[in-house]
Amino acid sequence: MGRQLLVGVAVQAAVYLQSLVLFPIVIRHAGASTYGEFVVHLTLLYLMFGLYASGVPYRYRRDLVSARTAGERRGLFGPQFAFQLACVGAVSAAIVIWACLSDAGGSPMSRASPLIAWIIANTFYRLVADYFRYTLRMGIFNFLSGVPPYLFLAFVVSVVFARGALSVDRLIVMQAASFALPALLPLGKMLREIGVPRPTLRWRAVVADFKLGAPLTLELIIDFLLASSDRLLIAAFLSLAAVGSYQPAYTLGMLVIFLPRVFDAIMLPNLNRLIDRGKIAEAEGLIQVMLNLLLLIALPFAAASFLIAPTLLRVLTNAEIATASRWVTPVVACAAICYGAMLIAGQVAFALRRTRVIAVANASGGAINIVLNLLLLPVFASILLPAVTTLVGYAVGLALTTLSLRRYWRFRIDWPGALRCLVAAAAMTLLLHQLGYRPGVFTAQNPATLAASITAGIVVYFAVLWVSGVRIRDFRAVLGHAGGPEEAL
Repeated sequence: MGRQLLVGVAVQAAVYLQSLVLFPIVIRHAGASTYGEFVVHLTLLYLMFGLYASGVPYRYRRDLVSARTAGERRGLFGPQFAFQLACVGAVSAAIVIWACLSDAGGSPMSRASPLIAWIIANTFYRLVADYFRYTLRMGIFNFLSGVPPYLFLAFVVSVVFARGALSVDRLIVMQAASFALPALLPLGKMLREIGVPRPTLRWRAVVADFKLGAPLTLELIIDFLLASSDRLLIAAFLSLAAVGSYQPAYTLGMLVIFLPRVFDAIMLPNLNRLIDRGKIAEAEGLIQVMLNLLLLIALPFAAASFLIAPTLLRVLTNAEIATASRWVTPVVACAAICYGAMLIAGQVAFALRRTRVIAVANASGGAINIVLNLLLLPVFASILLPAVTTLVGYAVGLALTTLSLRRYWRFRIDWPGALRCLVAAAAMTLLLHQLGYRPGVFTAQNPATLAASITAGIVVYFAVLWVSGVRIRDFRAVLGHAGGPEEAL
C-alpha cells in the first residue's frame, strides 16, 4: 500500500499542478471572463453528472473489491451501468430542450453538442476508471487519473500555438476528448474480464441501490453547495470576471486536497477490504496515518500561503487578480485542512455503510455556507467572503462528521506530531519573512527567485521535522502492515 500511495501522490500532485499551468494560459489568451464562464459551465456539468453517478453505483463501488469471480463483478456492474445510460439519455434531452428555449445566439444543437459530448465522455471515463480503482489495479487507475488533465493541457496549448480562439465551447469539447481517449485503452481489458455489459434495467435492483446510496447523492448536492456554489453566487452577485479572479486563488488554496483525494482513490478500497475481513485495529491505524499525513502537508502549506500566495498569483496571473484575491488563498488553505479531514472521516462512514452521516454533516455545513453567502455577498461584494464562508462550512461539516461517528470509530490524532509540524512550519515562515515576503503583499520576484524561496522553505520545514524526531518509517510501518500487494483477480 505504501508503494500505491507514493505513486498516487505523484500522479495527483501532477494533476493539481496541471491546474496551476492551465488557468494562466486561458486567462492570458481568452480573458478572465471566458475562464470564469468555463468554470461555471464545468461546475454545472459536474453537478448533473454527480446526480446520477453517485447514489445508485454505491453498492457496486462498495462491494466490487470483495467480488472474486467474473460473474459477481458482472452482476454488480450491470444494474448501475444501465441506470447511468438511461440518465445520460435523459440529461442529453434536457440539455437540448434548454438549448432550444434559451435566447443565446447560434443554433440549439451547436449550443447543446459540447455539453452532451462532455456528459457522454465523462460517464464513459468514470465507468472504466471506477472498475480498475475498485478492483485495486492502481497502476491502470493512476494512468487514467494522470493522463486526461495533461492531454487537455496539450489540446489547449496546441490551439494557442495555432493562434486559435479559446472559446468556452471549444474548451469543453477538448476536455471531453481528454476523458474519452485514455479510457479507450483499458476498455478491452475490462470487457475481457466481465464480458460485454447488457444494459437491462431491473427497477427493483435500481430502487434498492438508490435507497442505499441516496445519502451519497444528497451529500454530493451539499458538497456542491460547499465547494462550488460560491462560484455561481459570485457570478450572480458580482461578475464572471470576478469568478475568473476567485478561481485561481481558490485552486491554489485547495492544492493540498490532492492528498485526501489520493487516500480516497487508493486507501478507500483497502479500507473496505480491511473492514470486510474484520481487521478493525489495522483499519483505525490506517485512518490515523491519513490524518497525520494530511497535517504534515497541510499545516505548513496554509502557513506559507499567507506570505507566498500573493506573489505566486502575481506570477501566474496578473497584478489585478493578485490584488483582488490576495487573502483568498490563505483562507481557503485553512478550509482545505478541515475539508481534507472531513473527506477522510467520510471514507470511514462509506466503509461502515453509514452514508447518512456524511449527508447530515454536509447538509449543515452547506446550509451555513450558502446562507451566509446569500445574506452577506450582496452587502460586502468581495470575493474574500466566499472563502471565509467555505472555511466556516467545512469546519462545521468536519465537527459533525466526527461527532456522529464517534460511537463506531476511534479517531486519534498524534498531538505531539502535530506540535512538531507547527514548530517546523513556524521556522519555515520565519525564513520566508526574512526573505522579504509579507502577508497580503506581492513582491517583485521573478519566477526563479520565487521557486528558490519556496524550495528553501520546504527544506527548512522538513529539516526541522527530522531534527524533532519525525521519521517516514513511522508511516511506512502502518501502511505495510495494513495493506499488501495487489491481489490477482
